[in-house]
Amino acid sequence: MDKSGIERAVGFGLPLVKKWDAYDPLEPSYYLDDDSLCCYYSATDHLVLAALQSVSGPERNRFAPLICGFNPTDKHGVQHVERMLECSDVWRGVGEVLLRHDDLTNLTNEERHGRITRR
Repeated sequence: MDKSGIERAVGFGLPLVKKWDAYDPLEPSYYLDDDSLCCYYSATDHLVLAALQSVSGPERNRFAPLICGFNPTDKHGVQHVERMLECSDVWRGVGEVLLRHDDLTNLTNEERHGRITRR
């Protein structure tokens, strides 16, 4: 960061993970590699915390980690954000929140086309 003249950085994980289907011999490395579904991945926030803990004390203050590992269409998403705020005081905000994102929306194993009606 110093060599590039960067004083501070915002960091967050990827809120979705691609499912590696049992019948696929190769692990997908990109969300458009195949038609397997993607799902929200709450562990991404824990991975960000672990990475930040590997940075020394004064250098750690140069990073602004964001919580993003929740499904924004799930009302339990608020609880995830609250839990992450309780487990560490390093969080500086919430983001990136993916509600609609090109083909990723169609590959996400969640609500995709508005309200779901249950009978």
